[in-house]
Amino acid sequence: MGTTITPDFYGDVGSEMLKKPDNSGYYLIGGFGYAELIEIDNDINIVGYQWMDPDNDYHGHLGVRWLSDGNIIIASQANQEVPGAFYDLRVRLCDTELVAYKDTVIFEDGKNRLPIHSGLDFIDENNIWVVTDAQEGKSEYGKIYIFDAGLNVKGAKYFGGFVPKYLYSIKALPDGGCIITGTTPKDGKNGEKSDKNVYIKKVMPFDILTHAEETLDEDDCDVLLYPVPFDRELKIETYRENLSFSMFSVSGECVVLRQQLTIPNTSIKTPNIGKGAYFYSIYDNGQIIQSGKIIKN
Repeated sequence: MGTTITPDFYGDVGSEMLKKPDNSGYYLIGGFGYAELIEIDNDINIVGYQWMDPDNDYHGHLGVRWLSDGNIIIASQANQEVPGAFYDLRVRLCDTELVAYKDTVIFEDGKNRLPIHSGLDFIDENNIWVVTDAQEGKSEYGKIYIFDAGLNVKGAKYFGGFVPKYLYSIKALPDGGCIITGTTPKDGKNGEKSDKNVYIKKVMPFDILTHAEETLDEDDCDVLLYPVPFDRELKIETYRENLSFSMFSVSGECVVLRQQLTIPNTSIKTPNIGKGAYFYSIYDNGQIIQSGKIIKN
């Protein structure tokens, strides 16, 4: 028993299926282009179909869950329909008519996309977990957010380390944490032909809301510097307040000093800095919380 949907429906990737509250069937919500909602009964017959908010694009993979009040939360990507957006993370609260009444867009560089299977989950509506995949050309770090019930970002942190992670899904747990799954290449390199290891990570709210230097996780990071190597511009991303940044040449000369980083993005123009290796430090109230070497081409 089954149904083939063609040619009246657009194909999609990264769709979500929700069980209807009255147990009479399911909603299949797809996000390839303008999102579609397909209503299916328990015998897998199509009994309804509609565009979701046709004036707005739910581009890319979706994360969708019921809220306790009967409304729906949807995580997706914002694109041309939002001024200034380019594949940015978008989280919306929608009523039973699928019209958004709360809309939050996280403006960041790069394509901030959800994993292919599910990038949103929660048990406690004041701790809504959202995970986004590593951004090609920007970093090998995935990113984990915690939103409150009003879609305010309570915390966000990068997870990755020196080996690329390709994230597939997130699952909220009764103890308040979540499990993230994905793969990582055995040889530590990108590429379709690389052999893969399974990647499974458990994260608690403490891991996100606590400063990276105070956790035991070697792969978490509060501040992301990119591109690496850099050329005419160095960018810094963080959700942590009151941080400062300095960069020194190998001879000890300070070539960049930024007293306060902007949340979430700081851009530092570097056309007059010579090629070579530099040492950077990031400070919180004068204490170094992150440091390393970075190369300018």
